[in-house]
Amino acid sequence: MPYPLAICTFALILLVTTPAAAQQPTPEPLGPNLPHLAAPSPTELLNQLLSPDAAIRVKALTLVAVAPLFLMTRTPGGGDDWTVPSEARLFFGHYQNDNDMAVVAVNIHQYTWASVLLRGASGWERIGRFVCWCRYESNPMEGFIELRPVLHWPQTEILVHDSGGGSGLYTRNLSVYRIRNSRLEQIFDTEDKRVDGHPTQNTDYGTLTETRIDYRTLDNTSALAVVRLESIEPWVPPDASKGIYPPPLEVYKSVRRIGCEVLLWDNGKAAFVRSRKWTASYCGQPPPSGHATQK
Repeated sequence: MPYPLAICTFALILLVTTPAAAQQPTPEPLGPNLPHLAAPSPTELLNQLLSPDAAIRVKALTLVAVAPLFLMTRTPGGGDDWTVPSEARLFFGHYQNDNDMAVVAVNIHQYTWASVLLRGASGWERIGRFVCWCRYESNPMEGFIELRPVLHWPQTEILVHDSGGGSGLYTRNLSVYRIRNSRLEQIFDTEDKRVDGHPTQNTDYGTLTETRIDYRTLDNTSALAVVRLESIEPWVPPDASKGIYPPPLEVYKSVRRIGCEVLLWDNGKAAFVRSRKWTASYCGQPPPSGHATQK
């Protein structure tokens, strides 16, 4: 009678595991919006993240919504203390008043976490966070978070650059968030950079696709001029002693524009919308000169 036995075994396992599962803490949402929690001032939180006291660091990292895996002061096998950040940074912005919004970013074991804080009548609150496994960046913290006015000066939006890749491919994405009603709201998203190697072609260079964004005001409205360029990039550093040579000079220097459009902010749709008039006017110009990686 194998089937009744299997059913009884399953029922027994269910009875044993269900109470234990019920005791597990509720995981944080993937984000970026999180349940609001009271927080210390951004400067104090930054100091707590860098505290020599492990208990203070763990409490601060929990508020930043760092995953529980990284809250171990001693990893399995006696490894390094993962609660010690390799770097932490603080950015201040403008939501309704000067310096009433802040982002506290911390880098731990190849991951970068950025917690968004708002100051209200009752003090500071954590409202959300961003996370990136930016393992292909030489400095993961650099460029991950940027604060700048995009819609209505002086209010600042949050620009998030997250990257990834593998097997000859590198990509970086740009997402722009505004804070509305104390919540993070994405208003723009695009692939910012792509490096596509050609390992199957046995070459030492690949294709770089890069997006340049010009933040403008057109027709008294916030606008984005988005230009996409393509060029050839060395995939690995040239080294003649190893038989690795750069691509031909005429190929390496070639840059071509593969896309161009102008987007105007539509307040009713709460989105950037393509403008035919301004796209024709702006994109009718010659493509930007020089190498695609120049800024």
